[in-house]
Amino acid sequence: MKNGTSKCVVDSAEIRDQEKKESHSNIAKFDVSRTRQGSKTVHISETGMDSVELYKTNFKSHLMMFIYGLVKNMKQKDAANALGITQAQVSLLKNQRVSQFSIDRLIEMAFAGGFTFKLSPHQIAKENSTDSTSNQLDVL
Repeated sequence: MKNGTSKCVVDSAEIRDQEKKESHSNIAKFDVSRTRQGSKTVHISETGMDSVELYKTNFKSHLMMFIYGLVKNMKQKDAANALGITQAQVSLLKNQRVSQFSIDRLIEMAFAGGFTFKLSPHQIAKENSTDSTSNQLDVL
C-alpha cells in the first residue's frame, strides 16, 4: 500500500480457478472471498471494509464475472464495442478491478450485452434469530 491507500482487487488466479469449475450459466454465483492489497492477497474480511462495502464489492464482483463471461472469448476490441467501453476498460474488467466500475455502469454493460436482471431480495438474518432465511440477493 502506497500513501496509506489500498486498492481492492479480486484475486484473478482465484477467478480463473473458479471459472474452470463453473459453467457460463452460473458464473454470477462466484463467491468473492479474497482481495489484493498491494502485492499481498488477503481475505476480504481483513480489508477493514464495513459490511455494506463488503456486500457492494461482492455484488459488483458477481456482475463483473457475469459480464466477463459474456465477452471472454472475444478479442478485446470486439468486447469493447459490444459493451460500449474502451479496450482498457475490458482489461480492467478481466482483471477484476472492482473499484474502477460502479454498479450502475456494470448494469449498463450487461444491458449492452443483451441482458437484464431480476432481483430477489432476502431479509438479512438477525444475529440472535433462529430463522434460516437467506441473507443473499439472488441475481438471476
